[in-house]
Amino acid sequence: VVLLNLLLVAHLYGRGLQRLWRVGINRGVAVWQAAAFAGGLATLGIALASPLDPLSDELASAHMVQHMLLVNVAAPLV
Repeated sequence: VVLLNLLLVAHLYGRGLQRLWRVGINRGVAVWQAAAFAGGLATLGIALASPLDPLSDELASAHMVQHMLLVNVAAPLV
């Protein structure tokens, strides 16, 4: 479910970017902003849909790594 939602968000964002950039690149959203958003989505995927997620049920350290990825990496990028 997490991967499907991330893919849906990426698809919709990509379609929106296409529409904006069709009339002129960097109109409204810069390339670096789109790259940061993609990095944020990738980080969300790593934190929520990788082997880290089930491991976080077993280990407190894995749980905290998951939190750090979500709060300190993914949130600012998105």
